[in-house]
Amino acid sequence: MRRWYGINRTGISISTGEVTNAMAFDGTNLWVGGGNLIEINPVTNATVNSYPTMNNVSGIAFDGARIWVARNGFDGLIVVDAGTGAVLTPVTLPSGSIPIKLAFDGQYIWVTTPGTSTVTRVDPSDSSFTSYAVNSASDIAFDGANIWAYSSNDQALIRIDAELNTTSYSAPLVRTMAFDGTNLWIGSNTNNGGGQLSALDINTGATVRSFPVGYAPYGLTFDGAYFWLFTADSNDVQWVQKVNPSTGAVVASLDTGRVNFCNAFCFDGAYVWAGVGFSIFKY
Repeated sequence: MRRWYGINRTGISISTGEVTNAMAFDGTNLWVGGGNLIEINPVTNATVNSYPTMNNVSGIAFDGARIWVARNGFDGLIVVDAGTGAVLTPVTLPSGSIPIKLAFDGQYIWVTTPGTSTVTRVDPSDSSFTSYAVNSASDIAFDGANIWAYSSNDQALIRIDAELNTTSYSAPLVRTMAFDGTNLWIGSNTNNGGGQLSALDINTGATVRSFPVGYAPYGLTFDGAYFWLFTADSNDVQWVQKVNPSTGAVVASLDTGRVNFCNAFCFDGAYVWAGVGFSIFKY
């Protein structure tokens, strides 16, 4: 039985038939990726388009006009016109790149490419790209001015500013990142078997405040007021948690009943969507 504590349920879930690894909102529709790519109308909850050949989706980003898709096992990025649903010319990356996570900085698409120990910046206007050294980048985020990538091998956050200068900050066991308009937030494991949510100053990398959360925090997403994330308990069952960033209070929790396959959230401006198992749930 699922246990609910304070999360506002809409009662709406949509079966995707696959594990959801990534989601993005284009201002109108929700794009969901896992075994394949699906476009969903978040008002009617109806499927708008489905792309069954776009399998093994690991990351999705929206650049204001196009949807960008990273796929495990494909050394490139799929590009879809968000308005028409047409599949455009893909961007081919170096062999062995293994693109995974994506971020958009207002001008460029950034993608973690751990297979070549880099992060890669793609210009949407001409599909040209440039790679920058980051060892085993596992996540990436934009703070309004800088790109942040996490090097899992070096246990470091790498900040890349607008002039492409890089600064490294020690940050052990980081699993997820998000920006709230002021601070960069990271979810990390702790050495005592727990988890921690921390706010970092984007100029100095210093910790502004931190709060304990469940183990293995993942999928960190900001809805304009609260953070949403997945955590795990001592039995490795995953929970959806809604956290007040000012106080660190967990204001709502949901036992998903899953031991795994809880990977992604997305905020559509009104509701938060969570990929849990083989469905997405609307909160």
